[in-house]
Amino acid sequence: MKAGIRQSAAWLHSWGGLVLGWLCFAIFLTGTLAYYRPEISLWMRPELAQTNLFDPTALDYIADDLARTAQDAQMWQFNLPDDRHRTIRVFYTDAAGTYHSSLRDPGTGQILYPRDTEGGDFFYRFHFELMFAPTSGRIVSGICAMFMLVAIISGIITHRRFFRDFFTFRPASNPQRSWLDGHNILGVVGLPFHILIIYSGLATLMFLYMPWGAWVAYGGDRAAFFTEAYDSAPPNEPVGEQAEMVLLSDTLLRFQNSMADFTPGRLVITHPGDANATIQVFASETGGLSVRPGAILIDGVNGTELSRRFETSTVRESWNVIYGLHLGRYADPVFRFVLFVMGLGGTAMVGTGLILWSVKRQRNGAFGRGGRMVHMLNVATLAGLPLAVAVFFTANRLLPTDIAGRAGYEVTGFYLAVGAALVYAIFCPARRIWRDLFALIAGLFLMLPLFGGILDFQGGNSDLSDVDTVFLWMDISMLIAAGAFGALAWRLHVQRIGTIYR
Repeated sequence: MKAGIRQSAAWLHSWGGLVLGWLCFAIFLTGTLAYYRPEISLWMRPELAQTNLFDPTALDYIADDLARTAQDAQMWQFNLPDDRHRTIRVFYTDAAGTYHSSLRDPGTGQILYPRDTEGGDFFYRFHFELMFAPTSGRIVSGICAMFMLVAIISGIITHRRFFRDFFTFRPASNPQRSWLDGHNILGVVGLPFHILIIYSGLATLMFLYMPWGAWVAYGGDRAAFFTEAYDSAPPNEPVGEQAEMVLLSDTLLRFQNSMADFTPGRLVITHPGDANATIQVFASETGGLSVRPGAILIDGVNGTELSRRFETSTVRESWNVIYGLHLGRYADPVFRFVLFVMGLGGTAMVGTGLILWSVKRQRNGAFGRGGRMVHMLNVATLAGLPLAVAVFFTANRLLPTDIAGRAGYEVTGFYLAVGAALVYAIFCPARRIWRDLFALIAGLFLMLPLFGGILDFQGGNSDLSDVDTVFLWMDISMLIAAGAFGALAWRLHVQRIGTIYR
């Protein structure tokens, strides 16, 4: 390492960003897509485009249905529909520990059977679990976030001329200078967002990364710790006596009418059918920054209110707000788009940094085997992941809707696309790699609206004015992505650039 704070910071910024830069690119890209998780899920389940308006009596139908089919369940959870979710999402775990979920019609409560897909949930979970098991994936993503935070801080130390970097971009200059200008602009413009999103991402899993103090303070009682940390109602025990539960619709309407500023978002019924059953009505998370805006605890048999939890400690609420800032569920459509654009900027910042590393060493004649490996990993990541996203969406439209394990095939297609890009980078001549992959990505995104959406007219409806706006904007986004990647492929073809590094 060279002497001097700026030289040391530059070394740390370069190598710290490279070591886990490819995983950071994947985390940024899928996390950005997760801002539109509900919309992507709906687009990938076009059967849900036409659903009924929410009727609270549908909750009573669902409760009766679960009382017959899930008698051994100790807890039911109903996520209510809102502006971004068209269905009632039902979850429960049976006595054997098997997790069950279903989508219900918000008007009738009946089970819906759309095509099997993970939808936007895949990007959401991949964002912090990658391709690993849940716990190990979260640890790896946390390490990546720490490296990214170090890279940003060292980058601030390295680049002192923030305003000059912001206004300087020389695309016609030599490759190293033009890529450096682009990297600097993206870093400076999105700096507050990058710091916030990385720090808040680390904070969301702080109990996984640093659990020791909490376990010592609570004597190893994890349940007691999480009950207090998340401000949940203390767990109650069933008495073993059957009792008829209060109607959920009456309970919901009673509190909606008595509290003008209370919008329910989720119901959690503990020990349903037992004389000691309780109902927690959680407020919607879309109304503010806090990820846990409060709840009302109700007796499940007579419907009386047991407690309200809308005020919490400063420490707990601070954590809830930091978590909420990371998720972005509070954002209105305009601000959500701003977050999406900033996320794309962060993704591009990581990508340009990876390319810049190779450009610099190629220009200095120090490419070698290590540089060739970095180049192949750059192709697999920077071109392979967008290709994987396009393949994932394409598989959703082309696979038969009734085949078993359909969601697994979509995910397999995602991973195979990344692998195919890596293999192509190994065996294909360098002058064609980027051009061909960008052209393929553009072609897939261009065809996606043809497989459903604008030209499908919602199941045969020929009136374009009746097309669901979610499907319309998703298809427009596909066309914009096709244009962007098509422009990149055309530029590489016209200028006959051997590699993206020139």
